[in-house]
Amino acid sequence: MYRTLLLAIITGLFVACQPSAPEAGISGILTGAEGTSIYLERYVNEKVVKTDSTTIAEDGSFSLNISPSMQFDYYRISVGEENFWVITDSTETLVINGDTKNLFEAQVSGSQNTMLLFDLSKLTKPMLESIGDIRQQLKTSGIAIGERTILTNQLKTDMQNLRQICLTFIKDNSASPAILSACAML
Repeated sequence: MYRTLLLAIITGLFVACQPSAPEAGISGILTGAEGTSIYLERYVNEKVVKTDSTTIAEDGSFSLNISPSMQFDYYRISVGEENFWVITDSTETLVINGDTKNLFEAQVSGSQNTMLLFDLSKLTKPMLESIGDIRQQLKTSGIAIGERTILTNQLKTDMQNLRQICLTFIKDNSASPAILSACAML
């Protein structure tokens, strides 16, 4: 009996002394928006619903709480006029460090799917910006036919390159929901 009691006490102490797993949530340091509110949002029935919010501290640190029942899905994080997407749920501890003036360059850890989503954004951003610029140029009046032809050909090339980037991303990451973003650009 004493042996069983001693074994139970030792087992209890062993379990109690184990380091606890980090609490799920989204935290990090975002410079350039100290004192600004940061929001965790999701779309429900085509409407933005704020899930949590906090104020970014003077040192840039923030921490958003995740409900234990938060489902695996896309979520938007908004800081002022800037926002970016993450893919997470209540089991992940997502860390985001960067500058709010260039959120696409932020360092992300703790969520493989969010890291893939950021990688896709970094791959496609130059093509999307070029496509947007060319479309704006094509809207202006007075463009010579030769210049319009050059711009149209560049637009076609950029769109083909974007398509190839997305198809490669889908092929290489077929198990991740991040491919939905790549599919949306096709």
